[in-house]
Amino acid sequence: MKHAYLLVLLATTIELFAQTSSSSNRNYITVTTYPNGKNVTSVPGLSGNELPNITAMKSVTFYDGLARETQSQTLSSDNTKVIASHKFYDSKGRLEIVTKPVEVTGTMDYLTESNFYSGGASGSYYPGDNKSFQKTTYLSESLNRVSQVTPFGAAFHNNNKFVATSYWTDPVNKLVITRTTDEDGNINEVHQDLFGNKVKQITDFLPNDIVTTFSYDVMGNLIKTLSPKFWEESTVVNNNQQDQLGYSSSTQTLTYTKPANTVSSSVHIWIQSINECGIEAYTGDSSRTAAYAKCCSWQLNWQYRIYTNGVAGSWQSLNGYSQFDINLSSDQTAVDIQKTSLTPVPISNCTGYPTVIMHLDGTATVSTESKHATTYQYNTLNQLTKKISPDEGTIDYVYNKAGQLRFVKDENHRTNFTYNGTRTYWTFYKYDELGRVIQQGEKTDDPSLSTIQSSVDGSPYVGSGSYPTSGAVTTVWNYYDSYTLTGAPSAHLSSSPAAEENYPKGRLTKSFIHDLHSNDYIEELYFYNQYGHLVRKQIYIPSLGTKEIRYFYDASGRALKMAYQSGQSDQFFQWYAYDNLSRLDSVFSSQSTGRPSTPDAVYDYDNNHGGKVSQMKLGNNIQTITNSYNIRDWLAQISSAAFSQTLKYYDATAGARYNGNIAQTNWTTQTQSGSQSGAYDFTYDKANRLLNAASTSGPNFSEVLTYDANGNINSLTRSTNPVMNYTYDTNKPNRLNSVSNGLTAAYTYDGNGNMLSDNTRGNFTYDYRNLPTQMNLTSTGNVVTIQNQTLSGTYSNSAGDSVSIKDVTVNTGSNVTIESRNAVRVQAGFQSNGATVSLKPGVSTAGSGGSSYTGNLFMTYDASGQRVKYLKGSASAPQDGSRIYVRGSDGKILAEYIRSGSNWNLDHYNLYGNGLVGKLNSSSQRYYYLADHLGSNRVILKDNSGTASVESWSDYYPFGKISRSSETANTPSEKFTGYQLDIESDLNYAGARYYNSVIGRFISVDPMHQYASGYVYSGNNPTRYFDPTGLWGTDFFADMGHSDEYIEQVLSAKRREIVCYWATAASEREIGNGRFAVEFQDNSDGG
Repeated sequence: MKHAYLLVLLATTIELFAQTSSSSNRNYITVTTYPNGKNVTSVPGLSGNELPNITAMKSVTFYDGLARETQSQTLSSDNTKVIASHKFYDSKGRLEIVTKPVEVTGTMDYLTESNFYSGGASGSYYPGDNKSFQKTTYLSESLNRVSQVTPFGAAFHNNNKFVATSYWTDPVNKLVITRTTDEDGNINEVHQDLFGNKVKQITDFLPNDIVTTFSYDVMGNLIKTLSPKFWEESTVVNNNQQDQLGYSSSTQTLTYTKPANTVSSSVHIWIQSINECGIEAYTGDSSRTAAYAKCCSWQLNWQYRIYTNGVAGSWQSLNGYSQFDINLSSDQTAVDIQKTSLTPVPISNCTGYPTVIMHLDGTATVSTESKHATTYQYNTLNQLTKKISPDEGTIDYVYNKAGQLRFVKDENHRTNFTYNGTRTYWTFYKYDELGRVIQQGEKTDDPSLSTIQSSVDGSPYVGSGSYPTSGAVTTVWNYYDSYTLTGAPSAHLSSSPAAEENYPKGRLTKSFIHDLHSNDYIEELYFYNQYGHLVRKQIYIPSLGTKEIRYFYDASGRALKMAYQSGQSDQFFQWYAYDNLSRLDSVFSSQSTGRPSTPDAVYDYDNNHGGKVSQMKLGNNIQTITNSYNIRDWLAQISSAAFSQTLKYYDATAGARYNGNIAQTNWTTQTQSGSQSGAYDFTYDKANRLLNAASTSGPNFSEVLTYDANGNINSLTRSTNPVMNYTYDTNKPNRLNSVSNGLTAAYTYDGNGNMLSDNTRGNFTYDYRNLPTQMNLTSTGNVVTIQNQTLSGTYSNSAGDSVSIKDVTVNTGSNVTIESRNAVRVQAGFQSNGATVSLKPGVSTAGSGGSSYTGNLFMTYDASGQRVKYLKGSASAPQDGSRIYVRGSDGKILAEYIRSGSNWNLDHYNLYGNGLVGKLNSSSQRYYYLADHLGSNRVILKDNSGTASVESWSDYYPFGKISRSSETANTPSEKFTGYQLDIESDLNYAGARYYNSVIGRFISVDPMHQYASGYVYSGNNPTRYFDPTGLWGTDFFADMGHSDEYIEQVLSAKRREIVCYWATAASEREIGNGRFAVEFQDNSDGG
């Protein structure tokens, strides 16, 4: 009997069937999704080839009689194949085998199980690998806990490469311990208390484990985290005492006192019996004069007491124990143990006396906790009120009675923070009735904490009239639900929505943020359709003026078209088409209104490898890039005429890696005059941190590194250069003081942990979000003589150091300053493209760090913290080459304007598909970008009316420093992993922070606290991980082929929040769930 149940959800139809003959009497659910609604072909505002593909997406899931999923299928793009996978269960009903999704011929009828898996091997659907399944093994117990998972692939099944998990408890059954061992034998261990709180995490890193510990109050709130560096610096102090116990009736006492700076301490006490009846006759008692006999029994009575904060507690009996362990808490300071009596058990012929020794073994772990501990304090409502950390100092939080964060005082506000020339002391937030932030600002006076709290409690909870109404400056305004903007600070933008875009309820409609450098406001105005999709965005940026972006969607919310500045001289359009599985199929762009016939990018996907991009065709046959993957869906090869790269893991010729770390890579790059290649072999430590990137082909661009337990780099050696030794602050051990390799780069920091000065660059100024707003660059570079050549690009000397020469033409004997920051050593006599560069007489071959640019840089950010201005020289009259960025609703740069004379002229538009694929400049010239597996641009191709030429190229060291390149004025600023490289400062703009690729560290603290050190880049595994926003290190596997989507989600989420206080983003999340620090300390093993 067939039963059908029909559910219609917007454009999705769900049908449920039971026991149908057409599907081998299987229960199943089919889902049909119509992207634009069933049989709907129109989209408001679009016509012709702009309209979407309306082919429905279909999938089916089959279930057995116990309602367990057994088989899933998705109809492929050509409707003759399905992407299918099968699940098998063991005799206890537990999931055991999951086959790899595979594309096979089918029409969504049930497929034969044995074609997927049978008898321990893959079936006929997998001719290339007979172990194309994942197998889960369980412990022999009733808890159904997993003991091991063997991934897809014969390379793993046949070589016993699996992820193993084991479980146990501590000796007193108070902690549950879970140990995970990955495919390469790397161990990670988590200790949880009986409430599920993680109290310790260990990475097995012989000879010393990397340990992070966590402490909680009785309510389960995290109150302290001790970083791995604390345990690395700790020393163990032993205090062993013993006393021989005689028959005397007098008491005998031993005392153990904890030493100073003790973190953890334990006492082990025990009784050692030399001889049960003594070792000699006892003659002191007239009633016992017989010779020693071996038949006596004796009773020891003893006890202990603990001192808490110096006050003795009550005695506790130890009678009946031969040994005992005492763990002392932080406020327990000492232990006494005491013999009270030693008496014989009456036996008629007992004639001897025992000699017994009482032992006390006190062990203390000693370290300076304040240098390594992050502590948290809470009020009675379990709201975080204070956080103290070595990286960021002290942060205070104040709430209203609704539990909303109202005031924050960080370390900079505590000391000397100024906003727009005015000293400020607190950052405040105001809310509407729905708990949305409507204002953010700075308090210009300094009430006490108690005064702030009472003022908050005594004022209205919501609205602009809540405290403070004076002694404050507002920096951010947000409006919701309406286009009536009461009390708006400015009105550069029109608030006149058309009927089809007038659906503001429950949505952000307008935001303002004060532009510090113009004393004006950046405004953003948002309009929505009936489905809540953003259909129009207006942006006002001081100096640039008003820009407008329109978006067109189908019914499912897929973007079909973007129109920028329609009808204006700088208009630009992009169109997006999708395949039958709703994956991006092609993108088009034009400065004219009609969609062109030639796309910027066309995508194909590999349905046997998770739907990842298999091929991308750029422009009019400009370049075809083919990606191939291994059985684990890890990227194995990028192939194109201009750039190709191979990645090896478990298939490496040396140092095979089964856990996803890259063992080897090699690449070939086309240059303007030929090609060049390079290769690396990589080695890692047990924390998956890169230890050695050894060049095995081409120039020596190797990197060798060492780390401390927190993941801070201790030393870095590039090529054959002198080792770079890193020195850290004694009391704030994550803060880098200096880097020395014959020359010294020195650094200082503000209270929040932001780098204030770098003697190879200059001085930095930050705003209340810990974003740099000004850089005063003072350091200069090396003066050299160039022999009558025109040079443009970045070249490498014989030692492998990069030297940047930016668009200069000089005559014999003229001087030029080379951009070579951070004490890069420039050596005489190296060759580059036929040009001889030699140092001017009298200048040391070691040279000095610095840049050809000296002067001020000014940066302005929008309400979501994204950079919109980059000004050189002066904020009021910026120099040529200054930049203004217009960003789309996803936060990505849509158009870039450049300063020339007194004008702001369009420089280029960015072209996006699955990531940034190129640019279209103001002269309608297209350039396309070829990137490596991390998204680092390697080759820039110029589109010469359907033929390609190499415009520029770049190679990188693993941590992102350019090793060699050739650049022109058309080379994009997007370099390592897509970061914008600011050539004036030689810093990489990552979004939430700036990254220094020369030293492999961020210059400010991670707001999300992903790693034990807030300055670590991507867990020190830069070959596998990247950090697209400066907020979170991400495995490139999870992102391959979907980077655009991933970054959009991250940035859009931050943009919608509009709280825009990056420095306290972590703290706000801690406040929100009370458990942030635990959840986001999972990787605090230094890597």
